[in-house]
Amino acid sequence: MNNLGYPLDLNVYQSVKGMSAAAQVVKKNGHIIVAAECWDGIPSNSDYEKILTSVGNVSELMDYIKSKESSLKDTWQIYFQAKIQKNATVHLFSCLKDSEVEKTHLRPVKDISQFLSQWDQHHQSPPRICVLPEGPQTIPYLT
Repeated sequence: MNNLGYPLDLNVYQSVKGMSAAAQVVKKNGHIIVAAECWDGIPSNSDYEKILTSVGNVSELMDYIKSKESSLKDTWQIYFQAKIQKNATVHLFSCLKDSEVEKTHLRPVKDISQFLSQWDQHHQSPPRICVLPEGPQTIPYLT
């Protein structure tokens, strides 16, 4: 899934919109690969980054925003990111350093072809893939 390019791929915060489209069709415990350049980072020093780095893992995100709901901004992205990640593993293909991606509780991917090749080596069946080239402007559904 890509995040439709500029301005929706400028940072991780914006990429959650595309993630939410992919979440509509991913299987329980499946994988989502988000392709977003993220040249603007997470963004740094944003409420989104502060919230994400205030907890140790995705499971703690929902409780954190519920307990501080009245004083936080940008909880839509956090809520949906946590909800999506409770159902699927989310990988991010971007220009960010692995350590920055990991701060957001996502898994970095530097080469999508290599990721899929390694998948084939570790699993008995090939992955079922749904490509969403227009990410957040897509309404995917299963038939």
